Amino acid sequence: MSLDLDRNYWDVSQRGYKEDNKTSRFCETHPYIVNSHGIWEVTSYDPTGMSFWEYPLPNLEILMFSTFLIWRLLDFSCNKIGLRFPRLAYMMIAGVILGQTCHLSNKSWLHNIFFPDDKRPKVAETLGAFGFLLYWFLKGVTMDAGMPFRMGKKSAVLGLTTMIVPVICGSFVFRWRERRGIASLLRTEYRLILFLQSISAFTSVDTLLKDLKIKHSEFGRIALSGAMVTDMLAFVLTFFNAIYYEGYRGVMQTIGFCTFVALMIYVVRPSMYWVIKQTPEGRPVKDVYIYWILALAFASFHYFIKLLHLFGPAGSFVLGLTVPNGDPLGTTLVQKFESFNLGAILPLFGSLTTMQLDLLWLLKECRSFVRMKGQVYEVISFILLVNSTKFIASTIAAYSFKMPLRDSFALAFVFNNKGIFELAYYAFAVEIKTSLDIFTSVSMSQHMHEDICWLALSRSLSLIVLPFHRTWSSDRSTIISNDDKLRILNINVLKRAPCSVGIFIYRKPIVESHLAKYQSKICLIFNGGNDDIEALAIANRMRLTEKGTSLTIIRFIPKFAESDNQEWEQHQMVNLKENVSNIIGSNVKKNDDKVKYIDKAVSDGSETSKTLRAMANDYDLFIVGRSSGIGTEPTSGISEWTEFDELGPIGDLLASHEYPSRASVLVVQKQEYIHHTKSQKRLSKK
Repeated sequence: MSLDLDRNYWDVSQRGYKEDNKTSRFCETHPYIVNSHGIWEVTSYDPTGMSFWEYPLPNLEILMFSTFLIWRLLDFSCNKIGLRFPRLAYMMIAGVILGQTCHLSNKSWLHNIFFPDDKRPKVAETLGAFGFLLYWFLKGVTMDAGMPFRMGKKSAVLGLTTMIVPVICGSFVFRWRERRGIASLLRTEYRLILFLQSISAFTSVDTLLKDLKIKHSEFGRIALSGAMVTDMLAFVLTFFNAIYYEGYRGVMQTIGFCTFVALMIYVVRPSMYWVIKQTPEGRPVKDVYIYWILALAFASFHYFIKLLHLFGPAGSFVLGLTVPNGDPLGTTLVQKFESFNLGAILPLFGSLTTMQLDLLWLLKECRSFVRMKGQVYEVISFILLVNSTKFIASTIAAYSFKMPLRDSFALAFVFNNKGIFELAYYAFAVEIKTSLDIFTSVSMSQHMHEDICWLALSRSLSLIVLPFHRTWSSDRSTIISNDDKLRILNINVLKRAPCSVGIFIYRKPIVESHLAKYQSKICLIFNGGNDDIEALAIANRMRLTEKGTSLTIIRFIPKFAESDNQEWEQHQMVNLKENVSNIIGSNVKKNDDKVKYIDKAVSDGSETSKTLRAMANDYDLFIVGRSSGIGTEPTSGISEWTEFDELGPIGDLLASHEYPSRASVLVVQKQEYIHHTKSQKRLSKK
């Protein structure tokens, strides 16, 4: 992924970049310019001067102040009217308010502050993630590590019941849905939802009880002990799942975790007691020890997420457990960092996460929930089922230990509470599932296509996929972004690429495409020519790679008059299926029952357009060659109205604002530019 700065020389250098020796690209300079040069910058260099909020430090300060102001205002207002909610709820609502306000106008200064389009470093997101790491570490510090060994039978039974019963019931429901073919989620997605809804995370329960000011009551101690049991059980199930589904990698994860715990118990914890001994009574702990402990918390995070591929903050939490709570070490860490973290840094994590919420899409999907169908209905109904089972099991277990019925209900509500752990773990799981290797280049926009082409050449790539320069809202009513520099980049790559190129127009995925027995439907528009042949090869590769994929190949042929009946019959002799088989060989015969061939006779481009509009909602992906149908009757009339030449006439029609489809489009161009090395040139001369 290239990083397009889209600036002229002064504009780019002002942002902390300088030309390299070859003057072909900009490289990041250090130290990075973090603050504005003041009002003189805008008055002296307008329009190239930057606004003060475009610099990292002022932008971070605005974000911190905005989130703090809104969530504190919500907290104060709700407390005044007698409503008490966990603080995380206010932080998340603040993010939704900011996100929806900024999207009222994509060209407003407010949108530029919170959703910048210049790919600048995500300082606020990074700081928020650090706040979340620190939050987990401090939760471990404030927790008594000996609690699991002192909990009684009541806490153990409550913790086991409140997790095992919903896991069993949820597994049965998923298998029932899968057998009936009504499961639209993948198995991994069901396992993730079931895991997050079954556990009662200690950090979430602890935060809730603290916000409600009942943490140190008898009720609070029972709830925390039960939550600790579910956490321990969750660790065990996590590693059993890893070993069962991932084999050797799961075994190595388990060994790595056990090694880490042993190191914490036999090396780090004695070191903590040594630090306490070095601190005279009544004197503060030296700052150097505090810094070393924070460095260890950060290292533990990286050990979990980079080496073990587990939830990173859990490593910091385990380290926090090794810190002896109370004076002087544990108290010092909490006094130094907890208030500032909870008040200023952590709200960035809670708010920035929900700022990305597509509220309009969610409201539209809720209509499907009311009709008891669709993916939103499936997810919410499954969550409600698991939580209801958990609530009933928790209530019965608590009541069986002679707790008052009112307290049993309250305890069940506490165990069903979801907090910051579930939010962050879900984000972590999505990130792991969609992770890609990314190539980042910082160069002037007019040279960026050369970086892409040289990368493709050096790695012998067969296909470059580029994003379309224009994106729309989910309902296709407004243009979200229209990057002309990206369009120029795409055109230059099409001219110079040493391999085939695809321009991908992404739209929101169709919900039904995830059904367990549903075939992902691809439509290939094949009219002959080099680009269409390359598109055919890509479509066939996708069909053979993904078993649940069906392919429809449609060819537009001219409609002849009755007097030309002999010519029509001669044209029909070239059978579409035989034509495809001759091009890609025997591969087309594999899973041939999932390939459908259609010949559609049209007289001009208007009939082609009508045909494509009629099938707009029948497929998940359209693939077409860039030059498909150019110069033929099926594109006559629409070629003259093509807005984006890089897509070709049919690709431009499929990607247009008026085309009534949520299917994505891939426009393919076969390699045009051939790079000759010096040796090849010498051979050609001979």
